Amino acid sequence: IDNDIIKKISVSLVNGSLDYDTFEHVISYRLNSMWYEAHQPEYEILSSVMEFFKRIDKSIPTGCLATEYVKNYADSYYLVDTYYRRICVNFNRLEAPIPEMEDLMSRVESEYQAKYLDPLGKAYSDALKEQGEWKFAGIKMSDSFYQEVQNKNYKKCFVIISDGMRFEIGHELFEKIKADPVLKGTEEINYSISPLPSETRFGMASLLPHRLLAYANKLVLADSQSTVDTEARNAVLKAKKNSYAAVRYEKINKMSRADLRTYMADKSLVYIYHNVVDEAGEHNESKVFDVAETAINEILLLIRKLYSSLQISNFYITADHGFMYRRNEIEESQKYSNVMSLHATETSKRYVLTDDKEIQIPYTTEFSLTDISDGAYKIITPYGYDLFKTQGSGLQYVHGGASLQET
Repeated sequence: IDNDIIKKISVSLVNGSLDYDTFEHVISYRLNSMWYEAHQPEYEILSSVMEFFKRIDKSIPTGCLATEYVKNYADSYYLVDTYYRRICVNFNRLEAPIPEMEDLMSRVESEYQAKYLDPLGKAYSDALKEQGEWKFAGIKMSDSFYQEVQNKNYKKCFVIISDGMRFEIGHELFEKIKADPVLKGTEEINYSISPLPSETRFGMASLLPHRLLAYANKLVLADSQSTVDTEARNAVLKAKKNSYAAVRYEKINKMSRADLRTYMADKSLVYIYHNVVDEAGEHNESKVFDVAETAINEILLLIRKLYSSLQISNFYITADHGFMYRRNEIEESQKYSNVMSLHATETSKRYVLTDDKEIQIPYTTEFSLTDISDGAYKIITPYGYDLFKTQGSGLQYVHGGASLQET
């Protein structure tokens, strides 16, 4: 019966049926059957696909200000990426997907690109080009993050920075925190815009206390201090105040209750660096969606541990940048050629960074890095979700560009 249901709903969805209420009723009826668990990934795919189609059929408006697209993304667009991720994760769990479900996955991939990425990428890039600078009226930039934390004047506070945890994954974590039976208190979610390029060096530096950021020898400095790793960021924090510190997730997560109390005795603000999403993306990009749930659960359990061990309830969870991921191989038509011949300071699949003001690339967006090295550098990003053709692997998981998912 389950096999027949899954096959028939898959075929109906591939053929464009909108009878979602009937399909959802049938799936809900199967939830309590003794065979549901054996077919859970397929049913979760079907449920997520219907939510995905409902949202993707709403057209992306054109001619809006960039700030409107940011607000729309934080309000509703992010759910398209959430359901796309859930569909992909559950599809990866199928040992031998039936042909009908493979066809459904092909339709999901096609519509994700045609109805969402293509129109949103073009509309947002047009708005950015019209805007002309990497500033958003009424929207916080991530370089104001430390000031916001400091203004709260907490006696003790943790900042958890999860490398590459884009907004939609953060939103899922937020919902789990709200529903958690152990964590009591108030919680809220907000958003800010990362620096360009939307890359770890720049994003991590922007979240630290600083007056001036500088770019030199492919490193980002905060008030002339390196920010390259946890030890360097610890030095930046301690230079601001001796009771500030930075620590890696793996180290603090291993501490016992007694160790934690000893560690926190002389500290008021601790930045914790967590790296699950970006590490997977950089080393095994096909796993980046699969590890999102791992990242959420690790952070949730860490907050629980610190909360119960120390009775400290002040936490910020944020990220240095986001990312874009597509299961499908990227078409050659989506790549710009000949950018390597420009000999820019840095050339990546999603940005070109240069101090040569003469470098111009057609059909791109361009911004002066006014907050870094006094605007001596500019960044060029491809339109929408296109890529610059460069050497090296990694085409499905990318970041560094100006898209909403990345920034």
